[in-house]
Amino acid sequence: MSRLHVPLGDVPSEVRCAKPSCSVASHARLQRHHKAHAKMWFGIWAKRRRGEEKFARFIERYNQFLPVDVVLICDRHHAEIHSIYDKIIANDCTAQTGIPLSKYSWVQAERLMGKLIEACDKWLQKETPGMDSETFGNTRKVYQSILRKEARKRQKRSRMA
Repeated sequence: MSRLHVPLGDVPSEVRCAKPSCSVASHARLQRHHKAHAKMWFGIWAKRRRGEEKFARFIERYNQFLPVDVVLICDRHHAEIHSIYDKIIANDCTAQTGIPLSKYSWVQAERLMGKLIEACDKWLQKETPGMDSETFGNTRKVYQSILRKEARKRQKRSRMA
């Protein structure tokens, strides 16, 4: 599992994982997590929206690591929230919109990011154990498989139409 590790810079030594009762305070294990999972759209939309001013502003905001957009969490909780995100994203692509993320409009993407932020904010209030990266990798494979199957079904339906 690859993760983007951003240097924490001059973070006070008393900073801990934002999850209740998590004892992780090691800077080596704390990561900045974008609550809207904005980085997901970089690869998905890189070619399609490259020249758009709105996409450039979107990337610029991501790179600012604004406190309203980001939460500091440990690696176990980072894996756990992304596992939750995978379920929300898979549901959105299959049950809600029926289209792949690459075809999402800005409105659809912003709605999905809103769902992710809401889920993250609720999750941050609860005590949870976190998840090791091997378990996360296995869980992620399941949801990616669901999305691939749905994409194949859509292709098959469009060829038959």
